[in-house]
Amino acid sequence: MAGFKGQAENTIDSKGRMPVPAKLRDFMPKAARGAFVVTQGMESCIVLYPVTVWDEDIEPMVEALDMFDKEQALLARRMMMWCDEVTMDGQYRVSFPANLMELVGLKPGDKAKVLGIGNRIEVWAPASFAAYLNGSSLSAADLAQKHLSKKRSRLMVGRTSMSRS
Repeated sequence: MAGFKGQAENTIDSKGRMPVPAKLRDFMPKAARGAFVVTQGMESCIVLYPVTVWDEDIEPMVEALDMFDKEQALLARRMMMWCDEVTMDGQYRVSFPANLMELVGLKPGDKAKVLGIGNRIEVWAPASFAAYLNGSSLSAADLAQKHLSKKRSRLMVGRTSMSRS
């Protein structure tokens, strides 16, 4: 599956529903049939995992956590306590649980920043997302050097050849 990518801004309606942007829907695995598992993200956002990604990748990792280890048990509880399965309606909207929206600083009528991040979609309050980005002194280049270093040389070769043209 090609991953979710890109960004959009949508409004959450009075019933706590938000349309999934068309450019992100295009990357939804067909086997998921429009169903997502929504939960708290690792930062102050809502995460939507296609139900197939949740079932095959995420839930097995959570289930493998050691419930006798306090930190692992806390992580499992924080992820699972907010989980809900939602399905896009005929207008491609998903409903967010009110308590999850409150947790991340969103409410009906708010605009939301919607990000496609590989195997998931993240939904942020725009101010929270700006604070998150501005809260780091690391540039994209710094992060790439640290976390993509094995692939970095391949990227730089392509960049060098483009600059010569």
